Amino acid sequence: MGQTVKVNIRWDGNLQFTGFDEQNHRVIFDSAPEGVIAAGPTPMQLFLQALAACSSMDIVTILQKRRLKIDSFEVQIEGERVDTFPKIYKTIRLKYIVSAAGIKESDMEIALDLSLNKFCSVAGMIDRSKTEVIVEYEIR
Repeated sequence: MGQTVKVNIRWDGNLQFTGFDEQNHRVIFDSAPEGVIAAGPTPMQLFLQALAACSSMDIVTILQKRRLKIDSFEVQIEGERVDTFPKIYKTIRLKYIVSAAGIKESDMEIALDLSLNKFCSVAGMIDRSKTEVIVEYEIR
């Protein structure tokens, strides 16, 4: 049987909520009106961050197993949503920027493929028939 994940969300007022996991890590979600500073990301912004973080953890692990020393790693994420509810992402663009001595394009291509098509659970939740996922990378 698979792993059970338990989290809790508490309403803090207006459209602000605090999420807690079993170890009491906290994440603030907010959807403030335009012109008001939000206390945290919206759930849809956090989804993009979760996708990038999940795949990044895989990619860094895969590159390290290939004995590459990573000097820097970053992901720029952009999502375009449809106009009708439930306003899912129509397109998600992920640009991975990595600096590692001796890294080759094939290293990144293998790591990206393994992460996004096999290991990353968040990527696995995306319905590819409804959301186009565009992946780019830059080696520095």
